[in-house]
Amino acid sequence: GGGWEQITGVARSYLELADGRILLGTSDGLWRISGERIEKLSGPGGLPGTGFNCLLKTTDGSVWIGYTHGLHRMYPDGTSEDYATAQGLIDPRVSALLQDRHGDLWIGTYSGGVYRLAHGRIEAATHTDQFGTTPVRRLIEDREDGFWVVTATG
Repeated sequence: GGGWEQITGVARSYLELADGRILLGTSDGLWRISGERIEKLSGPGGLPGTGFNCLLKTTDGSVWIGYTHGLHRMYPDGTSEDYATAQGLIDPRVSALLQDRHGDLWIGTYSGGVYRLAHGRIEAATHTDQFGTTPVRRLIEDREDGFWVVTATG
């Protein structure tokens, strides 16, 4: 009941916003849930593509959406910006996101690439050849400033 049957696909990401609204990413789309109201944000008139794999709110209040067509940033003022191959992502299929303690955004992709967005520029991380083409599942920063990349194979 309550309209939940309209949400399709396998749940892949979840983010609760400060105002209580929820963003839910699935293999079929992106949904915004506010109480009993459910709104699809992807598809015609919204974000293209499917596979909304990761959601992240950063310290500046922006919401980042990683999906099969790249990276979408929603600023607190309602404006937005997109990042894909033209901005430096060799593989736009974003699979993991992390904001480190320095404020940089780290981006993992399905082809094993890891990128850093700092000062408005995307650059490939060094040593990513160690991951091959294994999908990045998660990016983690530990207490000692160590950076961990979790892939589909370990």
